[in-house]
Amino acid sequence: MGPMDPVSFSQDILPLLTRSCSGSGCHIGQTTNGVNLSSYAQVKSSQGFQYGGAIVVDSSSSTSPLVNKIKSESPQFGSRMPLGRNPLSSVDIAMIEAWINDGAKDN
Repeated sequence: MGPMDPVSFSQDILPLLTRSCSGSGCHIGQTTNGVNLSSYAQVKSSQGFQYGGAIVVDSSSSTSPLVNKIKSESPQFGSRMPLGRNPLSSVDIAMIEAWINDGAKDN
């Protein structure tokens, strides 16, 4: 991925979510607290119970609960994700933010 290439959901985001958000009682292959990160359709349809709305707000990473849960040591609700694991790197978080800010496309 070059610096001007858009972030790809299938090539960049889904592998990151699968690697970081799976495990027992997590968000890959099942829905936990309204959130399932197994596919584009699941990510886009997930309604976080704690936040009362979609976890991804297209073109607005700053208001997307997904970003709040991975970026903040003290998110608005609950605990930082991934729970009980090291936080995502700043590069991984920036990639998720870029994908959302570019319209959270199925690409």
